[in-house]
Amino acid sequence: MRKNISTLSRIARGANPGLLVLGVLCVGLLAIAPTATAANLPGLTVIGVAPDGTEVPITDYRWLVEEDLTYHVPVIGGVPQSDEDTISVSFHRSYMPVAAKGCFNMPAGAACNELPFTGTGDHYYVSVVPNSGHSIGGAVYDPNGTTVYVNQYDIPTAQITILIFNDNFPLNNAPDLPGEDPANSDDPKGMSGFQIVVEDAGGRYGASAGVQSLDAFGNPLTRSAP
Repeated sequence: MRKNISTLSRIARGANPGLLVLGVLCVGLLAIAPTATAANLPGLTVIGVAPDGTEVPITDYRWLVEEDLTYHVPVIGGVPQSDEDTISVSFHRSYMPVAAKGCFNMPAGAACNELPFTGTGDHYYVSVVPNSGHSIGGAVYDPNGTTVYVNQYDIPTAQITILIFNDNFPLNNAPDLPGEDPANSDDPKGMSGFQIVVEDAGGRYGASAGVQSLDAFGNPLTRSAP
């Protein structure tokens, strides 16, 4: 004990005693690691999904509810109804106002700025950002019960499967199998001579990311045999 006191005296020599006490208090507060006391969104459950399909509850995340102002077909008793104000004769809405936001079991310094959900509209969508280890997720929000699934990192990269066929009956924009199956083609040249263009249309009008030539790791996109 005497040796520890002597060591502390050498460290503190020439230092402000008040600052030393403040430093000890700060270390103690960090060790406690308090969490925010904001309430969870009513009816919200968040589930993390591992690459092998294992599901575990997620208990620390931010959430955001927006009013869904996109077009919804009117339904009465499970039967779609006619509507003169259909999306084909109206503009698509892109602005979705924030209806509520908050966090659940996040660190005290997360600055959640909670906005309670009042539920005065008809349709809502909730987005969830976990504290760590999982991706963002979202779902149509129902206060009576909503489950949002979020994928655990690392997220597997995507693969694209493309079927090139001779569309002899183009009205349906789909292959009429088995007649239009490329494997059943009588053309000796087969279906060669095509070029596949992968384009990122995010923010299509004015902010398109353009044609993609590399994968998530910077490798050139290539064709793999089925």
